[in-house]
Amino acid sequence: MSCRTESRLSLQHAETARHLGDHQQAIRHVCAALLAHLAQVDFQRGFAALPANEFLECGVRFVLTETGPRPEFLRREFSQQDCERAVELGLAVLAAPLPRTARERVHALLQRWSVQLMQAAQPTPLHARLLRVLHALRIPLRRALPAPRRRDEAAAQLLSLLLQEPLEHARRLLQRHGLEQELLRLRQQHRPGSHGPVYWPDREAYRAWLRQHPGSRVLVTLHMGHYREAFHWLAAEAQAGRNVISLQRELDDTHVHLHRVDERLRQEVHGRELQTPGRVVAALRGGKTTLAVLCDLGPRFGATETVTLFGCPARLVRGPALLALLGGAPLLPFVMLSRGGQDCLLMAPAIWPRLQSGETLAEGVRRITSLLAAHLERWVRMAPEQWRFLPSVGMYLQAPAEEARRGH
Repeated sequence: MSCRTESRLSLQHAETARHLGDHQQAIRHVCAALLAHLAQVDFQRGFAALPANEFLECGVRFVLTETGPRPEFLRREFSQQDCERAVELGLAVLAAPLPRTARERVHALLQRWSVQLMQAAQPTPLHARLLRVLHALRIPLRRALPAPRRRDEAAAQLLSLLLQEPLEHARRLLQRHGLEQELLRLRQQHRPGSHGPVYWPDREAYRAWLRQHPGSRVLVTLHMGHYREAFHWLAAEAQAGRNVISLQRELDDTHVHLHRVDERLRQEVHGRELQTPGRVVAALRGGKTTLAVLCDLGPRFGATETVTLFGCPARLVRGPALLALLGGAPLLPFVMLSRGGQDCLLMAPAIWPRLQSGETLAEGVRRITSLLAAHLERWVRMAPEQWRFLPSVGMYLQAPAEEARRGH
């Protein structure tokens, strides 16, 4: 089925669902129509064509992933007004011209084939080899497309400055990053733990730490390597029946299974609802909960703190530090890296959620967030191509408007 035909069918289904009063299903069909339509161009160009701010008003956030733009649904219930506005926005995007050169058509086709491979239900080594071939074929085509070439060059120049690396090295890092993320996405289709044990030099030390500190704790990492696999191995050291809480950005239940780390544990997955922080803090104070969180999210994903990252003022979410302080649970930073084809789980010393003498809660949150930023930078420098947000590192350096006004 062609992208154009798929888009038309999805939009027809959206209209049918809207008239039947199934607003959520209508919005899902609109999103499917848009993504099928924009799959005809490279991911960044398609993402740029989305009226993202307008869709936020409808309760939908679009994020750019290694498989292209993806919608996140921020509400459990959608209104008739949300539905009508989403259909209106969808029609406007589908009606806009989408001129493409012959090179871009070929590039988009190879891109769609790569996505199909990444989403294979039962991936095999052949899928990984084919992904490598398709990635190698896309590189020269991408260099010939003006807009992607400009974006890649701007990202490479910023990386060269931040990492203090030659520009050519930064360009190669970005190329390797693209392939690494595609291969990782393919791996994530497997059940956690199915690849066998990881190299974990601190495993015995972690077991000893658990015996001494059996209470609640916060496992915190960044979008690097197969971090879900790392959560699996860390959770496997816990006692059966222990409470585990994972946080996800959206309220959609479609991908909840990806957040589950161990079937022996009582696991809850919470979205970004108003009551979520209170529930998490209460659970941590209960003394028998493990919270699994990611610390490398920028201003788009909640309240942030100013920290130093790669020698520059940057913004990181304050959630992990704030939840740990309010819940009285130590933070355990870790990272999962790949070395020679083997996963390596590295850990840092626990960060205890105690306010220093004369320190306010806000100051404590800022101090702990800065400690997490230091771990983040150290680990990214070890294997920058394995960090998911490497090409978009600039998003951390953008200060919110209200802070810029205070600076004046």
